[in-house]
Amino acid sequence: MTSTRRVKTAVAAAGISSFALLYAPQPVLPQLAAQYHLDPGGAALAVSVATGALAIAVLPIAALSEVVGRRPVILTSVIASVVFGLLLPLMPTYPALLVLRALQGVAIAGFPGVAAAYLAERLGRAGVAAAVGAMIAGNTIGG
Repeated sequence: MTSTRRVKTAVAAAGISSFALLYAPQPVLPQLAAQYHLDPGGAALAVSVATGALAIAVLPIAALSEVVGRRPVILTSVIASVVFGLLLPLMPTYPALLVLRALQGVAIAGFPGVAAAYLAERLGRAGVAAAVGAMIAGNTIGG
């Protein structure tokens, strides 16, 4: 497999993973509402808090990638968001779950906020369009 192909495959997989994690609580909102004695709007915060945290964190994390490098930010983002996702079922209270979802949203922000710049640096102008397309396709499938 060529380097460009590996990068495109990795970016698509990261896009799928990141956005699948972002929206993972959506299908279990009724169970969250029952478990924590919430109304549907309260349960929906499990999704909203993560997307809000992502929106707030994306620009500062993109700036951080200028200092520490894009690849470390992307790797940390993907790994941290998965670890937070594994910890979510262990949260004893709904506020604790929301805090962890916010942290997960911040972690997820490191991927979309940095990936396009990383691809442009790694692949140059010739290969970046197809790789960004793979990333967007992965985001869409994951969402």
